[in-house]
Amino acid sequence: MKGTTYPSWIELSRANLLHNVRSIRALADPHASLFAVVKANAYGHGIFEVSSLIRPYVDGYCVANTDEAIQLRSTIRGKRILAMSYFTTLKKDHLRKCASKAIEVVASGREVLHILARSGIALSIHVKIDSGTGRIGFQDSDIPYIISTVNKSKLRVRGIFSHFSDVENMASTYWLSQLRSFDAMYNKLISGLHTRSADRHIACSAAISRSKRTHGTLVRTGIHLYGLSGFSKIQDAHLDLRPVLSWKTSVIHIKKVPPGSFIGYNKTYKTTSPTTIVTVPLGYADGLDRHLSNTGRMLVGGAFAPIRGNVCMNLTMLETKKGKKIKLGDEVVCIGHQKNKKIEAYELAKQAGTINYEIVTRIPEQLPRIVV
Repeated sequence: MKGTTYPSWIELSRANLLHNVRSIRALADPHASLFAVVKANAYGHGIFEVSSLIRPYVDGYCVANTDEAIQLRSTIRGKRILAMSYFTTLKKDHLRKCASKAIEVVASGREVLHILARSGIALSIHVKIDSGTGRIGFQDSDIPYIISTVNKSKLRVRGIFSHFSDVENMASTYWLSQLRSFDAMYNKLISGLHTRSADRHIACSAAISRSKRTHGTLVRTGIHLYGLSGFSKIQDAHLDLRPVLSWKTSVIHIKKVPPGSFIGYNKTYKTTSPTTIVTVPLGYADGLDRHLSNTGRMLVGGAFAPIRGNVCMNLTMLETKKGKKIKLGDEVVCIGHQKNKKIEAYELAKQAGTINYEIVTRIPEQLPRIVV
């Protein structure tokens, strides 16, 4: 178990992570700043491990909220950090802490912008535009208010940005209308604000790959950094992406059961022949999706071992291939390679009826991340 006392652990490929970030950097506009999106514990990969490894190749980092930003600042200095989504609190002492630690923050609506302006604190802000995704952000009718409020305050606009809704969908052209809407609002804001140097950014991983028209002065890479993709076909990324994360556990129990044996809670699986069942200490409390019950598989002894019965809170049962000699402590792969076979996060997502983003971000923070 790699010297860890945890029932499962994560291994991070240094070589694959650096390959991905270099590839993205080569694809992006050479004049654009490259920000790595490391929110949600770097998509489950480990925010500190990932951020430190890619530090020489990026200009800054994006996180979800101000607490994540402050946490990251404790180990990363000399790089920009943007809290993209929300404030954990808008109290003045917290805003002062953000300013003192050079955390760039987001103004996404009138109420938030009003509080930031009234605080009298010289914060660096990014103005969030809703270009058609319908989550958070200002609309075109808010532009006069933004200009008036910012120009009378101590706030410094470092960026104006938005998000695409479905740029990963190669059959959709909605992203083009979003880009036109964003550009129009960006130009109106720049013409009215006292600053002329605010970053223009809307490009995510998919947009970086899809069109240089989206790149602006700053691009944000998230899912591609980790060797995963939001595209339905990985080749649509136009990159040689290499998965960074492997998720492993080990065998803790082995037994042979006769035909007609029920496996797990609720009798959802019944053996039809003599079967060897191995149990691993990994369940839905550890981030393994319960929808993988009787659907998913893992790798044991270099062979695929289907999940039998319901995934339990802390345990999962696997059927091992006949003739395979398995012993206690043998390594089991949930995501990753073993010998010449592999299981990808995309496979688990398809079996669980979700997306690869969710599969990896749900892996608990307390599991060890080992850089290999």
